[in-house]
Amino acid sequence: EYIAPPSYPKVDARKVVDIYQRSDEITLDGFDMEDSWLDAEENEVSNVTTEGTSASFAGKYYSTWDDDYFYLFISVNDPTASVYDGADNWKKDGTQLYWDVRNYLLGGSIAANTQHQLTAAYGGTLDQIYVSNGYTEYYNNIENSLYFDVASAETGSGYSMEMRIPWASMYYNADDVNTFELCLAAKTIAIGDTLGFDMQLNDYNAATDNREGTKNWSGTADDNPGTWQNSGVWGGLRLADATGVERNAVQSSLKVYP
Repeated sequence: EYIAPPSYPKVDARKVVDIYQRSDEITLDGFDMEDSWLDAEENEVSNVTTEGTSASFAGKYYSTWDDDYFYLFISVNDPTASVYDGADNWKKDGTQLYWDVRNYLLGGSIAANTQHQLTAAYGGTLDQIYVSNGYTEYYNNIENSLYFDVASAETGSGYSMEMRIPWASMYYNADDVNTFELCLAAKTIAIGDTLGFDMQLNDYNAATDNREGTKNWSGTADDNPGTWQNSGVWGGLRLADATGVERNAVQSSLKVYP
């Protein structure tokens, strides 16, 4: 078990929401047509973490899961969104995800060998995803995909992204768990566990070739250091023992009497 240095204590997730098991097959096409998305919780990505975003820039995400994969659907309102051109994906329109499958969050730092960051630009292909543990990139080509998958779609107000991330890949480290087979053997996540997590959305300006601003789900502009260097500001996603359809059926059966 990783033991945090005294200067970086283990802290609780800043906020925790439940995510529900998928209720149908998910086709990764960038559209949210499946029941699993219709019945998932909506989470606003609204914390301005870098000033400069346009007034209309906004985003939200939905998540679901099964025994093998963690799924995300991201919807972004960005009328000036640019499809990825193949360079500098960290500053282009798209997302940066942060996770720790053990939910061992450190106040003021990251566990460089076990906490992961994924960068995916809008319109980018699978081989253009960047994934690192700590600051060391471990995946940037399809041969080492560990069964990641991503799809993007243009919408009337911006774009959407749909992702499938294997639970097993979240156990990767640069030492002794460095193949998919070893990751799969290490996988233990189950109902009731919490995934340490944050999401950042990037707002890119093609005219200046700069990332003009960012918004996060959990991190805030007051955090120092911020999300990419400080897992202590992340939230958490708790794996619920129900599908979204079952949860909604229970809620709709409740009656409130005057």
